[in-house]
Amino acid sequence: MASPVPAPILRAIGWLWCAVIVVYIAYGWYAYAGLYRMLAEWQLAVFGGYRVFLTALLPAIALALPGLWLAGLGHRGAEAAPANPRRSLLLVTAIGAAGLAVAAAAVVLGLQEARRVPVVATLDLRQSATLPDGDVFVVIGLARTDLMLAFATEMRGAKRDYAYVPLTTPQWRRGEPLAYFLKTNQNAYMPPEGGRMFRLAPGEAPFLMTLQRAVVETDTLPGPVREIYRTHNVALAPELHVFSQNVSVTLDHYWITAAIAGLSGLVCLLAAGITALRLRRGG
Repeated sequence: MASPVPAPILRAIGWLWCAVIVVYIAYGWYAYAGLYRMLAEWQLAVFGGYRVFLTALLPAIALALPGLWLAGLGHRGAEAAPANPRRSLLLVTAIGAAGLAVAAAAVVLGLQEARRVPVVATLDLRQSATLPDGDVFVVIGLARTDLMLAFATEMRGAKRDYAYVPLTTPQWRRGEPLAYFLKTNQNAYMPPEGGRMFRLAPGEAPFLMTLQRAVVETDTLPGPVREIYRTHNVALAPELHVFSQNVSVTLDHYWITAAIAGLSGLVCLLAAGITALRLRRGG
């Protein structure tokens, strides 16, 4: 029995579903949320670690199956009536042009953001634990190396090691929630004014730290790190702020968007060009 829904609509719905699933899984990986987080934390509880690639791939395949089924129905329904190749050519060309337009917009916005003079604010945890408004921060607080955690990720043989060091007020006591962290790949800290070098290692005594130029990332503490704190009864604030001394990290989303949209647009335009040549040769 033929479907009452036209084949092109079935295909469009099916591939749109797959695209939404890809975006959902990508967001889950980026924000450590949703189904991705559930699977990762199950692996942490059972195996003590989790594989990033498989944690994203397996649910993506499972959730994409309904969309692939609809797309398959659309292709089978299209066998009864030949498709119009010129209409498909226009659609692919439009998608390619839209991808390049999104990439260009992301590059322009990124360059504008990079040229903008940032607002510099100071967070002195000796006086106030409230984060002021600003783009770049001078941060002064007690580095709690006794509570720091290391977190390593490995993808395709490339390993990245980071340490998350809690930053607190001098009056902080155990049982109070942690709200501020420093994300760093360094194993030592040298005060701006010089003097003694402090090791960033678990077991070292807390010391006063000054970050002269840092950007804040809200709620970017990795899920496994949160889970370790939870299992050790270390409270975390509802809103977490992770400082990074890599100030260019605030521009990463522009370049990632430009790369993905630009590559997708180029692939679509290349496919459209090849199809146009075939149509011209076939008359």
